[in-house]
Amino acid sequence: MAHAEAFARDLTTIANMPLQAADACSMGSGAHGLVARSRLDPPALAKELGFSRITANSLDAVKPT
Repeated sequence: MAHAEAFARDLTTIANMPLQAADACSMGSGAHGLVARSRLDPPALAKELGFSRITANSLDAVKPT
């Protein structure tokens, strides 16, 4: 039940999230993906993947909720 409760809470969060909040590319935002942002062209990558922008704060982009 603990996992079911957490999953239900996540679904509620996603359902209430404005779409523009999810329209930022976080690719290269930190060590979680072992990809350094300096090796990427984030604006070009965001455009190629269909995002309208990149994340402004890489630490905030990968923080656990």
